[in-house]
Amino acid sequence: MVNLHHNPAGVRLRRAVDPPFRTYLVAFVSALALLWAVATPVQATTAISPEVKDASSILGGRVVPFGGMPATVRSGEFISVAAGLRHYLALRADGSIVAWGDNRYGQTDVPAELTGETVIAVAAGDWYSLALTANGQVTAWGDDSAGQIDVPQSLATTSVVAVAAGEAHSLALTSDGHVIAWGSQTETPPALTGRTVTAVAAGGDHSMALLDSGEIVSWGWIVDGIADVAETLGGKTITAVAAGVDHSLVLTSDGEVMAWGSDAKGQSSVPPSLEHVTISGIAASGDHSLVLTSDGDVIAWGDNDYGQTAVPAGLNGSHVSVIAAGPRGSMALSSAGKLTAWGADFNGQADVPASLAGKTVTAISAAYFHSLALTSDGKVHAWGSDFAGQTDVPESLDGKEVSAIAAGGWFSLALTSDGKVIAWGAKGGPQIDVPASLDGKIVTAIAAGEDHSLAVTMDGKVTTWGYGVAGDNAVPPAELADESVVAVAAGQDFSLALTTDGRVLSWGDSAANLEVPGSLTGKTVIAIAAGDLHALALTSDGHVTAWGADNFGQTDVPTSLNATAVNSVAAGASSSYALTSDGRVTAWGANQFGQTDGTDGIQGKFVTAVSGGAYHALAIVADGLQTPAIQAATLASGQVGTAYDSPLVVSGTPQPTLAITAGQLPPGLALTPDRRIVGTPTNAGTYAFTVTATNVLDSASAGFTISIDPATIPPIRPPGQPSAGGGSDKAGGTPTQPGNNSGNVVKATARVTAKLKRKTVTTRTRAHVIIRVQTKNATRPTGTITVKVGKKKVTKRLRVKNNGRLTIMLPKLRKGGYRITTKFSGSRTAKAASAKKSLKLRVVKAKPKAR
Repeated sequence: MVNLHHNPAGVRLRRAVDPPFRTYLVAFVSALALLWAVATPVQATTAISPEVKDASSILGGRVVPFGGMPATVRSGEFISVAAGLRHYLALRADGSIVAWGDNRYGQTDVPAELTGETVIAVAAGDWYSLALTANGQVTAWGDDSAGQIDVPQSLATTSVVAVAAGEAHSLALTSDGHVIAWGSQTETPPALTGRTVTAVAAGGDHSMALLDSGEIVSWGWIVDGIADVAETLGGKTITAVAAGVDHSLVLTSDGEVMAWGSDAKGQSSVPPSLEHVTISGIAASGDHSLVLTSDGDVIAWGDNDYGQTAVPAGLNGSHVSVIAAGPRGSMALSSAGKLTAWGADFNGQADVPASLAGKTVTAISAAYFHSLALTSDGKVHAWGSDFAGQTDVPESLDGKEVSAIAAGGWFSLALTSDGKVIAWGAKGGPQIDVPASLDGKIVTAIAAGEDHSLAVTMDGKVTTWGYGVAGDNAVPPAELADESVVAVAAGQDFSLALTTDGRVLSWGDSAANLEVPGSLTGKTVIAIAAGDLHALALTSDGHVTAWGADNFGQTDVPTSLNATAVNSVAAGASSSYALTSDGRVTAWGANQFGQTDGTDGIQGKFVTAVSGGAYHALAIVADGLQTPAIQAATLASGQVGTAYDSPLVVSGTPQPTLAITAGQLPPGLALTPDRRIVGTPTNAGTYAFTVTATNVLDSASAGFTISIDPATIPPIRPPGQPSAGGGSDKAGGTPTQPGNNSGNVVKATARVTAKLKRKTVTTRTRAHVIIRVQTKNATRPTGTITVKVGKKKVTKRLRVKNNGRLTIMLPKLRKGGYRITTKFSGSRTAKAASAKKSLKLRVVKAKPKAR
């Protein structure tokens, strides 16, 4: 696993070489509706339901983020903070520590020995942590590759008053003004002998000590004069020191900030605007610098690759009292102890923008540093880091209706309602170079990985583009050539495809370790998701299967899901999510930033969609839901042989599913999706029955009664007596007898039309027959459609939700001419019928594939 980093040259957004914890791909959330519509086998049922499978496809709502920062940190109050490379420490007034972020070396596992101790200071190195207790003792934990957490035994009997942590070395200041060092630096300079030190700072590979005389001593790896006291300090009294990885920062007694060392990112170029500002505090780390003004404002300069110098707009004016800098991020505490953080892990990707207020969001996509949302008006909203242009929604989308979104490593994709893909971000990299081969084609699904993109076209074929790493974006495997794909998902260096018959295929750099498990053989998969190095599949029976990397437990599917109907799945970098039919989210896997347990904002809410990023996640919450209600009644009476139509009074949001749960309807009548009882009664009598209305919130039942009167019987005439219209019954005629009220079901006449999508296909492609069934009574017909081509037959069920329309894909055929016939089986309310005209199909030999 690897990490995304900014490439200043803009040549290629790839990976850096620091310890592994990579960013996230995002699997596209909105494909769920397509999966339900195309891939979900519909089970036979007596219930009448809306035309969509799950509430997520009919409900929008508002975006609720979770993760990005643990809930205990968001709501907590603190007196001090510290930032490492990818982990963070916060100190409460009671002396307890909250730690979060990357924990690969145990740097956020606060030692049990600190339980009950009062901690008065914390410090964070790149991959380790330090704590100083009120009794002057130092505790260290995390990475020990350079001995940086091996606290010297000499400190056990010494009272320490301050600590500092560099990349891989630690400093302690004792109560008698001495400095002790350990880790990658163990020596202190002779210049400190006999001097009293009042403060220390640790940088990348250098250290600083502030003497009680107001002078400073600096030592360590001298690069660009880092460890050399700046010549311009002559005669000035220093009151505070701070150290970045390659630069140094001091505050003088007259409030002046001075810096020296590397200035590659402008970190040593003190802004002129500080000349007339009173400074009360300084901080430095990595390649950036911070100052705190006397009126509680924060000013930052230097490296902004991760947004670490982009001070949040609402921060200044909140009376900041404490600042801290990490290699890639910055932190501030207000006078009330509330934490604000910005930079690599805090680019605002979990801060829902005001532009979404009052909007209905229908789809979401969470990436590493940014997030996307699609509103009901087809507009795309983007927020979070924009250093690669990934949140600059292009003007080319103006006036277009977007139907799907996907957020990748440093780029974004949008699919318009006319099937076109628009891509932006990645500093113009190949991830956004939509292939010309898609011109003129209709794209039905998209997915964005770390560095590659996927698209599915209407003919079920997959197109890939972006950076080619061991095949992750190469032409899909040969076994896909003859498959029809309905959905795709993109991981760090691998891709997944879901076929129309519910099988999953995997390919790419990580495919060897992500081979689709045998447990899915013979099962119908209806949804897929891809994380960093793990994958998820949802089968038609509502079960979740996970495989791949499990270093954070991301493939340990909770047993609690076994008894729950799962509607959709999503994958974060190293986390997994399942959305159940009752609108609840179950999350497991990595939790460094509360991305799997920081779900307080969605507890008790009905969630319609979820998307996982690297360190945060997004959910769509549907507000304004209403439990079902159904009004009991004695319905209008009917008569045998006479059309009947009576509405039911039913309410609820989303629209409830209706089912007859007790008793029976009069024969000939049926319950329809639009809450009506319709048909033509065939038997007289009084019928009592119960209708149950169910939606995602609850169920409600009510009893009903319908009386059906016998058909009107004409008077009996003696044989030979003229009828009212003249003439007479012929000998042997049998008049209608009383009591013969059974009658026959009056079926509507059906009309079947069929046409070919293409009249000529090749031996390598499959023809599509588009069929429409209409009935004179305007009800939505149901039944079986049979298409016969040559000696082959293809049968497909026509359901209420199809609204009389079906498309049937024929099998591959040999070269030649074929005649196609189409038949409708009819149903209880509609007569059987056939298309009046047969279709003519021509199959030509396919050209050999180019080698």
